[in-house]
Amino acid sequence: MKLLIITLSLSSVFALAGEKWKQRRDMRVQMIGKRIAMLQKAQSCFQAANEREQFKECKQTLRAEREAIKEEAQALRANFKKR
Repeated sequence: MKLLIITLSLSSVFALAGEKWKQRRDMRVQMIGKRIAMLQKAQSCFQAANEREQFKECKQTLRAEREAIKEEAQALRANFKKR
């Protein structure tokens, strides 16, 4: 009887751990997608830049977007650790 209770308890713990892992994986995949989109947008911007000022604007936009994605990832990780 005790073995059955321990087995059931452990199986539910492992199920929760597996679910948490899936959520963390999905979060990671989502952030990678955002970084890829940011880089593709930056690539288009840099390719279209014909003047130094346009190049600088692309660079500033890239920095701002990179910082925003970094902050979002940190917030998601912090929220994830609270669970």
